[in-house]
Amino acid sequence: MSKWFVLEGDWGGQIYATVPVDLTSARRVLAALAIVDAIEWHCNDGEGARAHEMEGEIGEGVDGGMGGGLLTRNLWAHWSLAPMHDWLERFLFGNESLPHFAQMMEWFCSNEWNRAFYADDQGCIAERMCGAFNRATEFLQIKVKLI
Repeated sequence: MSKWFVLEGDWGGQIYATVPVDLTSARRVLAALAIVDAIEWHCNDGEGARAHEMEGEIGEGVDGGMGGGLLTRNLWAHWSLAPMHDWLERFLFGNESLPHFAQMMEWFCSNEWNRAFYADDQGCIAERMCGAFNRATEFLQIKVKLI
C-alpha cells in the first residue's frame, strides 16, 4: 500500500485533492489547503479544513462529500478546482510559489456561487484572501508532519 495526502474542506463535505506523499511535502499541502479552502469554503473562515495521510491503492476512492475523491499516480483535484489546477499541481510538486493576490481573486470570482453571493462585498473577500495567503506563508516556514 502507498500513502497519499488528502486535502478536504467543510468538515469532509468536499474532498479538494489527493496527492501521493512521495511527490510533495506536508508544508506545501497545508499551504495549498489554506489557499484552496479560502476560495472554496471561505464562509467557514478556515474551520473545517483538514489535511491527513491515507493509505490505499491507485484507483481507490476517498469518502467525502461532493463526490469524494480518488487516489491516482499524481494529483487528483475536485472539478471545482479546475481554474487553479495547473497552479496547484506545480505548487505541490515544488515548481511554483504561492499565487499573487490578483490570481487568488480571479479564482475566487471564477466560482459561480462566489460571484452570486459576494459580488457586492469585495472588501470582505479581499480580507479573507489576505488571511489565507498569510496562513499559507506561515505553513511554508514551519516544520510539520501530518498524522
